[in-house]
Amino acid sequence: MAFAKAIRWLICSLCFLLIRQFCNADGGDNVPNFEFPPHTGQQAKDEMNQALKDAMTLARLVAITSVPCDAGFLRYFQPQDYLFVQRVFRTVANIPSGQQFDPSNIAELLTSMDEEAKLNPKFEDLSISLGDHPEVREEDRGRSCKDGKLGAQTTYLPSVYGNRALMAICQPSFEFYYSLQEIEHPPEWALTAPGGTPEAGFSCDGLLGRDSSYMLSPGSVILHELMHWPYLLQDIPDYARLAQPTTGGYSKILDFSGPNPADGYGPFNSARIRDLPVNSVTGSSQAIRNADSFVWYAVDKYWTWRCNRPFGPSTSPNDNNLRNFVFSDDTNDDGS
Repeated sequence: MAFAKAIRWLICSLCFLLIRQFCNADGGDNVPNFEFPPHTGQQAKDEMNQALKDAMTLARLVAITSVPCDAGFLRYFQPQDYLFVQRVFRTVANIPSGQQFDPSNIAELLTSMDEEAKLNPKFEDLSISLGDHPEVREEDRGRSCKDGKLGAQTTYLPSVYGNRALMAICQPSFEFYYSLQEIEHPPEWALTAPGGTPEAGFSCDGLLGRDSSYMLSPGSVILHELMHWPYLLQDIPDYARLAQPTTGGYSKILDFSGPNPADGYGPFNSARIRDLPVNSVTGSSQAIRNADSFVWYAVDKYWTWRCNRPFGPSTSPNDNNLRNFVFSDDTNDDGS
């Protein structure tokens, strides 16, 4: 009896190893690890998975359709930034730098990419949690999601966690922002009355005529946090010089810390960063070291495509607070 159990255990173990090897053989998964608090409902888990898909959609759209004369690109970056910005989005989207596309059918391209789900192999070192990440030690944690004001937090401490990014998406990012699908095709609860017109911030007609926080989604939050992960981007040519060198021995895309503008969040401030004097060392704009500049280029491009109309520049810092929540994040790292 004991011998038979041992044989069965051995067979099951071998089958498990073979199955795992088979599933990972084509490099098509590379799915990040998700962490949820106990008793998290399936809807919250589905929303997190959709947020990752939306982040990839935003990155892929820029990667396959971006051109140097994009109005959105020139709103948030300077012409000399184009190659680096394109390489960043292609790295996040896991699209080789030399691969060319026919942009005549963008929807079909994005659908096929979503079905293939070939994420960057480095995503195996990405862990995303709903709320404070359980693997981050208290001594390594800065602000907490529990304060109710934080949108996200990413911990990158190679001295402690290796190359891993421990990303926490805080509850307000799901309470105040909505998926790309929900924004474009509002559910019943986003209508002024059953069968009525959409509330402000829903449907293309409700997105105003300018870049604003109505365009943001939990997916754009994940995209922002991915910009803070040096291990993901470090193989980009000249990344160490173009991104911000830190005291931790690596370079990083940060959040602009002021004083003019006061910070790097939102479409109004991100556009102002583009107009600051170029970096005297790199010759690039200061925008390439600001995570939200990448996000606003991506969301402007996405909604310009989906709504088949251009959006103008933000006209006020208040455009970042139209959903009654101003996104900000926190990063725990070895120094900047």
